[in-house]
Amino acid sequence: MKRIILIGGFLICCQVPLLAQVDTRAIVLPDAQMEPVVKQILMWYFHAPKKPKTIYIAAYHIKKEWLPHIHNIKFVVVDNPANGILYFFRYGEWHGDRRLTLNFAYGDAACSAKGDTWSVSIRGSRVRLRLVSTKWLISCSLEDLIYDPM
Repeated sequence: MKRIILIGGFLICCQVPLLAQVDTRAIVLPDAQMEPVVKQILMWYFHAPKKPKTIYIAAYHIKKEWLPHIHNIKFVVVDNPANGILYFFRYGEWHGDRRLTLNFAYGDAACSAKGDTWSVSIRGSRVRLRLVSTKWLISCSLEDLIYDPM
């Protein structure tokens, strides 16, 4: 019985440092910092096509005025994307006081999506972006694993 208590206590002590590393602060960036992040990420993925194209983006964490102007591309912000396949931004987590992760993906945000993770470093009014992880996937069916929109 003493062994069980000692082992249980040891395991709990080992887990406390791991649990302390998870940062649960809400991720809210001021508009002045978020606008260049959204513009730079969208300009990374979308270049001027020869024919006009419409890109649908979920309104999660973005505003219409933050979208870049790219020749022959019309960005449409969708306020209520019910069962829609579209592009979207999703916050990750804080890493220290000045760095967070941000995900940009294509798909259904509730079930199947494919995307990339960006690191956003903040120093005063300066914002730096770095692509840290590519082609992550969440899927609800095998069919989604075959289709590659990005």
